[in-house]
Amino acid sequence: MPILRIPVNAMTGELTMDDADRANDLEDAAWADLERRIAAARECQAKTPRSHCQDCGEALEVHRLAYGVCLVCAEAAEARQRLWGHA
Repeated sequence: MPILRIPVNAMTGELTMDDADRANDLEDAAWADLERRIAAARECQAKTPRSHCQDCGEALEVHRLAYGVCLVCAEAAEARQRLWGHA
């Protein structure tokens, strides 16, 4: 998201009505962009069904459904935990 720069009247140092209107338009556009990004993120989360691994997206075997992670990804996470202290 770009940095919002609110223009100031060079002569008086005050905001003119046009500048204030532009600033409001920039703020509205920023909020609309934020809402669009939030909706896109929610849509991405909803696309991955529970029958697939959360990390790699592979189909889970029936006995792995409760964990939500396939055996390969679970072993990789455990190895990272042992080596570096975090998953």
